[in-house]
Amino acid sequence: MHAGRLVAATVLALSLGATTVSAAQPAAHPKVTLTILISGSGQKGWGVVTFKKKHCSLTACGFRVRPGVLLHLRERPANQSKHPFRYWQLPGGKKVHKKAVTLKIRRNSALSAVYRK
Repeated sequence: MHAGRLVAATVLALSLGATTVSAAQPAAHPKVTLTILISGSGQKGWGVVTFKKKHCSLTACGFRVRPGVLLHLRERPANQSKHPFRYWQLPGGKKVHKKAVTLKIRRNSALSAVYRK
Protein backbone atom coordinates (compact mmCIF):
# COMPACT_ATOMS: atom_id res chain seq x y z
CA MET A 1 0.00 0.00 0.00
CA HIS A 2 1.36 3.43 -0.90
CA ALA A 3 2.12 5.82 1.97
CA GLY A 4 -0.60 8.27 0.87
CA ARG A 5 -3.23 5.54 0.78
CA LEU A 6 -2.04 4.22 4.15
CA VAL A 7 -2.43 7.67 5.73
CA ALA A 8 -5.87 8.12 4.15
CA ALA A 9 -6.98 4.68 5.36
CA THR A 10 -5.69 5.43 8.86
CA VAL A 11 -7.50 8.78 9.02
CA LEU A 12 -10.71 7.19 7.74
CA ALA A 13 -10.51 4.30 10.23
CA LEU A 14 -9.88 6.68 13.14
CA SER A 15 -12.73 8.96 12.09
CA LEU A 16 -15.05 5.94 12.06
CA GLY A 17 -14.16 5.16 15.67
CA ALA A 18 -11.41 2.57 15.30
CA THR A 19 -9.13 2.55 18.31
CA THR A 20 -6.12 0.82 16.80
CA VAL A 21 -4.89 0.51 13.27
CA SER A 22 -2.17 -1.96 12.39
CA ALA A 23 -0.17 -1.42 9.25
CA ALA A 24 2.98 -3.19 8.16
CA GLN A 25 5.72 -0.65 7.58
CA PRO A 26 8.87 -1.60 5.70
CA ALA A 27 11.86 -1.80 8.04
CA ALA A 28 14.00 1.29 7.78
CA HIS A 29 17.58 0.52 6.81
CA PRO A 30 19.93 2.80 8.71
CA LYS A 31 22.61 4.35 6.57
CA VAL A 32 26.01 5.85 7.28
CA THR A 33 27.96 8.42 5.29
CA LEU A 34 31.08 7.48 3.37
CA THR A 35 33.09 10.60 2.53
CA ILE A 36 35.59 10.24 -0.31
CA LEU A 37 38.36 12.83 -0.50
CA ILE A 38 40.50 13.11 -3.63
CA SER A 39 43.70 15.15 -3.98
CA GLY A 40 43.15 18.03 -6.37
CA SER A 41 42.88 21.75 -6.85
CA GLY A 42 39.72 23.71 -6.19
CA GLN A 43 36.76 21.35 -6.48
CA LYS A 44 38.28 19.19 -9.25
CA GLY A 45 39.98 15.98 -8.13
CA TRP A 46 43.08 14.61 -9.82
CA GLY A 47 41.36 11.27 -10.26
CA VAL A 48 38.07 9.40 -10.21
CA VAL A 49 36.95 6.94 -7.52
CA THR A 50 34.25 4.42 -8.42
CA PHE A 51 32.25 1.85 -6.47
CA LYS A 52 28.88 0.16 -7.01
CA LYS A 53 28.10 2.19 -10.16
CA LYS A 54 28.80 5.45 -8.31
CA HIS A 55 31.70 7.76 -8.96
CA CYS A 56 33.41 10.79 -7.48
CA SER A 57 35.66 13.15 -9.43
CA LEU A 58 35.49 16.12 -7.05
CA THR A 59 37.84 16.77 -4.13
CA ALA A 60 35.07 15.67 -1.72
CA CYS A 61 31.97 13.51 -2.20
CA GLY A 62 29.57 11.97 0.28
CA PHE A 63 27.57 8.79 -0.23
CA ARG A 64 24.96 7.13 1.99
CA VAL A 65 25.61 3.38 2.33
CA ARG A 66 24.26 0.59 4.51
CA PRO A 67 26.60 -0.18 7.40
CA GLY A 68 28.54 -3.41 7.07
CA VAL A 69 28.25 -3.63 3.28
CA LEU A 70 31.46 -4.68 1.55
CA LEU A 71 32.61 -1.91 -0.81
CA HIS A 72 35.16 -2.38 -3.59
CA LEU A 73 36.59 1.02 -4.54
CA ARG A 74 38.78 1.70 -7.58
CA GLU A 75 40.67 4.79 -8.58
CA ARG A 76 41.67 6.13 -11.99
CA PRO A 77 43.97 9.16 -12.41
CA ALA A 78 42.62 11.99 -14.56
CA ASN A 79 46.17 12.56 -15.89
CA GLN A 80 48.58 9.73 -15.03
CA SER A 81 51.70 11.62 -16.17
CA LYS A 82 50.88 14.82 -14.28
CA HIS A 83 49.28 13.46 -11.07
CA PRO A 84 49.89 9.72 -10.61
CA PHE A 85 48.12 7.81 -7.87
CA ARG A 86 50.11 7.34 -4.63
CA TYR A 87 47.91 5.57 -2.05
CA TRP A 88 44.58 5.23 -0.26
CA GLN A 89 44.34 6.72 3.22
CA LEU A 90 41.79 4.48 4.96
CA PRO A 91 39.69 5.27 8.04
CA GLY A 92 42.01 4.75 10.99
CA GLY A 93 45.06 6.05 9.13
CA LYS A 94 46.26 2.95 7.26
CA LYS A 95 47.82 3.57 3.82
CA VAL A 96 47.24 1.12 0.95
CA HIS A 97 49.40 1.44 -2.19
CA LYS A 98 47.08 -0.45 -4.59
CA LYS A 99 44.73 0.83 -7.30
CA ALA A 100 41.72 -0.82 -5.64
CA VAL A 101 40.69 -1.40 -2.05
CA THR A 102 37.89 -3.41 -0.45
CA LEU A 103 36.48 -2.49 2.95
CA LYS A 104 33.40 -2.51 5.15
CA ILE A 105 32.06 0.78 6.43
CA ARG A 106 30.33 0.37 9.80
CA ARG A 107 29.96 4.05 10.82
CA ASN A 108 30.36 7.49 9.24
CA SER A 109 33.84 7.37 7.72
CA ALA A 110 36.18 9.16 5.35
CA LEU A 111 38.86 7.81 3.07
CA SER A 112 41.23 9.59 0.71
CA ALA A 113 42.65 8.84 -2.73
CA VAL A 114 46.04 10.60 -2.63
CA TYR A 115 47.74 11.70 -5.86
CA ARG A 116 51.21 13.15 -6.41
CA LYS A 117 51.33 16.93 -6.89
